[in-house]
Amino acid sequence: KNALFAIVFFVLAVILSPGSPACAVEKEEPTAAAKVNGEPVLMSDLNREVQRVLASNPALRPDVNEIGYVKMRREVLDYLINQEIMFQEGKKLGLEPQDAEIEVEFAKVRQRFPSQDEFEKALKRQDLTEKKYRMLVKRALTIQKVVEVRVKPNAKPVTDKEVSDFYEANKDKLVEPEKVRASHILIKVSPDSSDQEKTEAKEKMQTILDKAKGGADFAGLAKEYSQCPSAQQGGDLGYFTRGQMVKPFEDVAFTLPPGQISEIVETQFGYHVILVRDKQPKKQLKLEEVGKRIKESLSDKKMSVALAEWLKPIKEKASINILLGKS
Repeated sequence: KNALFAIVFFVLAVILSPGSPACAVEKEEPTAAAKVNGEPVLMSDLNREVQRVLASNPALRPDVNEIGYVKMRREVLDYLINQEIMFQEGKKLGLEPQDAEIEVEFAKVRQRFPSQDEFEKALKRQDLTEKKYRMLVKRALTIQKVVEVRVKPNAKPVTDKEVSDFYEANKDKLVEPEKVRASHILIKVSPDSSDQEKTEAKEKMQTILDKAKGGADFAGLAKEYSQCPSAQQGGDLGYFTRGQMVKPFEDVAFTLPPGQISEIVETQFGYHVILVRDKQPKKQLKLEEVGKRIKESLSDKKMSVALAEWLKPIKEKASINILLGKS
């Protein structure tokens, strides 16, 4: 999505979630990637956001897709420039939050961590200090208020007819895919296992399969023999759709009728025996089932249009100096 139209702020709770990946940000702060009306857009902020994008889109890594990476990095910079413009406008409008508001939001994130030490480690992984993080909270709250005060009132409401028209135009895509609920038993075999080890593992699985087909409780067998974490649930994997499992496993699971146990299935993980418990066919979703989601999606698009219209003249008047790539 073009950064100009993205109504997004720093997702503060995500940036500092306990599982956030460490990111390599530059240490030369306050080196600027750009300046907006004389105010810097820091290289460290750009790199932090770029790393966040790469965490969910590894195909954009520079060593994989250099052209895509350069394009993405510039889009992220445009996004940060837009944020800076919105923050500056928020300050002009007197929309900066009070210290108490900042502290409330700050505390919400800090409480997600088991200790202050873990919170500080998360800050350090993102090359942040508490002072810097409070500033990010302040910026996000200010931008949010700008959207509420200046953008949202100009976004046209979504009508029922628009929702209905979208549903009819996209009906073929608004389906719930076929689902299978299956349990399995896994005997692991590593890629570098010897032929003897593979033979022994397959023989063990054959013994388990004979017990299962002989009437033994499948869940009990899974708990006793399976080397998959699902063993604790009796091998139950819950419902899944095509594309969620490795192909050899998926092909068998979607072919077997409910209640039937497979023969031995080999995948990259080892040997499996699969019990299909239930199947749910592909289903056309009704308007009442997806109407709320459609309305939210159309509303987001209208907010993006309203933001672009509001931001365009302000951005045209702003002094924007791109420093990225300059020595």
